[in-house]
Amino acid sequence: MSKIVSLNMKIQIICPAIKALLLGCMIFSINAEEVALSDSEKDDFLEQVKELEETINSKNSSNAKRALAALNKAMQSDTEALKLFKECYLTVQREETLSSNKATRDNQRNIADNVSKEFKRALRYELYWLHSSLCVSIDPSSRMKHAENIAKSLKEAINDSGLSYAMIFNRSSNGKASRSETSAELKAARRAMGGSTSPLYADPFNSVFAKVYEIEHLKPKDWPRNVMDYNGIFDRILIKDALEKNKYDKARSLCQSRLLLEQKTHKEYGLKSDTGNVNLTLENFNTNQAPAIKWNNEMKLYDAGDEKKSAREMLSLLKSQKEHANYLNWLKALSSKLESGRSVSEVGDNE
Repeated sequence: MSKIVSLNMKIQIICPAIKALLLGCMIFSINAEEVALSDSEKDDFLEQVKELEETINSKNSSNAKRALAALNKAMQSDTEALKLFKECYLTVQREETLSSNKATRDNQRNIADNVSKEFKRALRYELYWLHSSLCVSIDPSSRMKHAENIAKSLKEAINDSGLSYAMIFNRSSNGKASRSETSAELKAARRAMGGSTSPLYADPFNSVFAKVYEIEHLKPKDWPRNVMDYNGIFDRILIKDALEKNKYDKARSLCQSRLLLEQKTHKEYGLKSDTGNVNLTLENFNTNQAPAIKWNNEMKLYDAGDEKKSAREMLSLLKSQKEHANYLNWLKALSSKLESGRSVSEVGDNE
């Protein structure tokens, strides 16, 4: 009899635990059903997401078109370019300093009115770059066309007699900056253009134009940083496209075009060897930078499939550039490529 009582007590103790376990399973099952989305619910969420995406795309497209219309007019002359700059600059300043007094507002107007003549000239190149960038943002298929256009714009900037050393090299000339390069007006204007010494090196998507027209986030992916971005224009777009299409001669021709532009830049605007700033001389470019640019291009051509000609070109560079700082690295790199590219039978025959 005592055994039966004991058994009943155990059952009474166990049963609540079992009930709790079963109840937990039921709750979990209900929660699982609540967490999981049904197909119809997924479709509903997806539709809402697409509506939001269409709204933002429509807004971006509208902002870009408004900006393009303003840029088209501004690119017609230095006067029109400065007019747009002044409008955008003063608009941003008003929004950021709502509580400023009349003296502050007058100073801001003075800054916009007193930028240097060559700043106005450089401004047009930046606006052209921004215009091309927005066109690519709206229509990515126009990427190559506009990349070629900004390459032409870069060439025009280098050949523009209205631009100085300071604008082309993004620094004060030869350590002796003129007033136009260091004035409070120009410093403020630089910040308005994206924080660079020269508009040619500024990031227009961080400028007063971008803020006023709300286009800061519309910069195309893998796009050149600015008007003077040689690597961005040539290596990352034009030459890359030629390599992807196995147009090896075109890739070499584009590299040569880039070298000629940079050589002209250093020849026309660079410093003489006796100034002390060796990095900005034509001699330094021809001795150090030009061979490195050629070498890197041939390495890409080799990888793209033009092995025979690239190997010859690189070997020629090695024979003529024994004093170059990268000489030993180049030797190792070419040896590594040639050895890794040999077939098993070739390796066996030479062992």
